[in-house]
Amino acid sequence: MTTDVAEPANGWTLDLGHLIVPRLIVRRLDGGVLTEVCPIPSSLAELHDVIEAQAGIPARAQTLLKEGAEEVLTSIEELEGDSEDIDLVLVIDEDRVLRSLVNFIVDSEAEGEMALESIKVDAELDMTGKNLSQFGAKDLADSLTFLAGLRSLKLERNYIGDQGVAAIAQALSKNSKLNLLNLGHNDVGDQGAAAVAEILTSDSKLTFLDLGDNRISFKGAEAISRGLAGNSSLLHLNLSYNRLGPEGAQAMADALATNRSLTTLRLAYGSIGREGAKHIAGALMTNSTLTSLDLGMNGVGRIGTKAIAKALAMNHTLSTLYLNLNNLGDEGAQLISTALAINRTLVYLHLGCNDIGPYGRQVISATVASNLTLTEVCLEGN
Repeated sequence: MTTDVAEPANGWTLDLGHLIVPRLIVRRLDGGVLTEVCPIPSSLAELHDVIEAQAGIPARAQTLLKEGAEEVLTSIEELEGDSEDIDLVLVIDEDRVLRSLVNFIVDSEAEGEMALESIKVDAELDMTGKNLSQFGAKDLADSLTFLAGLRSLKLERNYIGDQGVAAIAQALSKNSKLNLLNLGHNDVGDQGAAAVAEILTSDSKLTFLDLGDNRISFKGAEAISRGLAGNSSLLHLNLSYNRLGPEGAQAMADALATNRSLTTLRLAYGSIGREGAKHIAGALMTNSTLTSLDLGMNGVGRIGTKAIAKALAMNHTLSTLYLNLNNLGDEGAQLISTALAINRTLVYLHLGCNDIGPYGRQVISATVASNLTLTEVCLEGN
């Protein structure tokens, strides 16, 4: 039996029976395989396009190095002569990934230029009000996987829903530098809240989390509470304008009982009622880190106010408190005034629109005059 032999025009002899077609194995810096390319494209530009199609990394964001070499691959001809598989190392230019994302999402060239200007050197990505929906959020999530240096992500008013948030959260789960995440006004429910809670339980550096103006109920609040139990980085949490209810307030109170990092908690318009206010008040008696609390428009009433007043008399860290739109009346004002005679940490107190009459206003004013730390009390709308 003989082996077929061909004689090309250049006079070389090729043994077609032993012809080997090498592959390009594209790896990350950590050695993991991103993709394999075979056959080898005819140009470097074509290679970048193939990697983008297979691995999802924008061509313009790719820098290729031959494994073991420090010089950047500048031509496909540099790979000629190899008969075995060739290892390439792909270095991702994160700033270019951000720009590719902006160009993909914005509608016009003018908007694109403005968005590019908003991308800062320290990797802040602001996609506020771009109407991404869950589908755009999933496309965004694919690229976020490669943005290990992303520090701030603003996605407010994009209506991405639970599925979109889950995709974003999954992409961010391995990010160790993100410190700000804004997911407000995104039609996020309990499933989305649970997905975000997973970020809190990982090795997170997140300090600011905004989930306001969504449709999170007590179940989502319980998931967030569990995430906070072992978290030591989050400072600011906004859950205002959600459907928390008394049970959601209980979940947040449980978190305040164990968490030692949270300094700001916003629960306004959360329908927590007087029972929810009592849960939060109980937590304030022992919590020593919270400095700002927003309980505006929650139906706290006089019974809830009594519990909060008792907590204020014992708390030594809270400096800002919003109790506006809670129907406190003169009785509630008297209760708060009594607590303020003892409290020496509160600096700002919002009691606006609470049906407080002349007597209640007089009592509060007299207390403010004698309190050495309280600098402002808002009584507008009374």
